[in-house]
Amino acid sequence: MSKPYLPARESELVTWTQGFASLIEANPTTYGLTADQATGYGALRAVFITAYDTANEQTTRSPANIEAKNTLKRQLIAETRKLVRIIQASPAINNDKRAALGITVPDTDPTPVPPPEDAPQLDIVSVEGRTVKLRLRNAATGKRKKPEGVATATVLSYVGEDIPADIRDWSFEGNDTRLDTEVEFGDEFTPATKVWLTAFWSNRRGESGPACAPISTHLGFGVTANPGSASGSSASDQADAA
Repeated sequence: MSKPYLPARESELVTWTQGFASLIEANPTTYGLTADQATGYGALRAVFITAYDTANEQTTRSPANIEAKNTLKRQLIAETRKLVRIIQASPAINNDKRAALGITVPDTDPTPVPPPEDAPQLDIVSVEGRTVKLRLRNAATGKRKKPEGVATATVLSYVGEDIPADIRDWSFEGNDTRLDTEVEFGDEFTPATKVWLTAFWSNRRGESGPACAPISTHLGFGVTANPGSASGSSASDQADAA
């Protein structure tokens, strides 16, 4: 993900916009802009700088002057982003010019995202009849947020008393970008039937990581809350141990 090109600190924003304004005013067409656009930007920045100095000077600092400065700051940022969008779309622009302006330089050779290293934490939230509601978490942090580089979660299920010895006996229940999902078992399964569930993360290229340790529950007559959770080891490891 690209870093923001505009500084967050006002003092740094003052310096950044000075360099940006100087370059586009000197050669507006070099950056795909018109002279009026560049001149207008310079004029807006000058008004902002006056308000900035007034709001930061001890003898003139007041709530009204601070608010005036903040209003002009928002206008300057909005105008900066508008001009940057024009510049980025211009055929005249290249990465050297982008770097000189201090705006985002596209990553033409992005770093590959590796397959996920860790299994998710899988929690059973509730069982309502033949529907098992699940929640996935980042096992390393316990938070309801996918790890960096993870795009989807895949959920697998198995019906039976024991974990199957062959990973191919598991049933695919779907890929989901959400962390809350559910598995609905068919009408052929009666209440009290034992079911197993596991899950693994995948990146955007579909490369998967290890599956979490399978967890089990029983299909219910009504609603059963939070029967269990698991994380860490793979489904195949559990199958080997069975």
